[in-house]
Amino acid sequence: MTGEGPRPSYNASQDFLGSWTNEKVRLRWRALLARPGVFEVQITLACQPGSEGSRYAISAAGQELVAEVARTKGWEDFRTFTLGSVNLTAVTPGEVEITLKPLAKPGAAVMNLRSMVLLPKP
Repeated sequence: MTGEGPRPSYNASQDFLGSWTNEKVRLRWRALLARPGVFEVQITLACQPGSEGSRYAISAAGQELVAEVARTKGWEDFRTFTLGSVNLTAVTPGEVEITLKPLAKPGAAVMNLRSMVLLPKP
């Protein structure tokens, strides 16, 4: 996590990152890329009605997807959304940095985040 100000907190009993009220905070992961390819990006999140609409970007190796948080039935009603694909065919196998950064937060929080995965496409 990077950025100044309040940071999201991890809810271990329900396995999610919540209370993400500061749009200046970015999440970063280092993922091991076993082989280059095209990957479908899926995110599992929850968002209280009335707080939807946060825009965010997911980037990996110069590829970026921009999406908007959709509402679910509440802060603990997690849904999985497919955002699109990233083309990592020119990337050398090894560590790849993946970043999730908010671009705008019109509601109370960015989202509650359970997971983000990159699935190899056939």
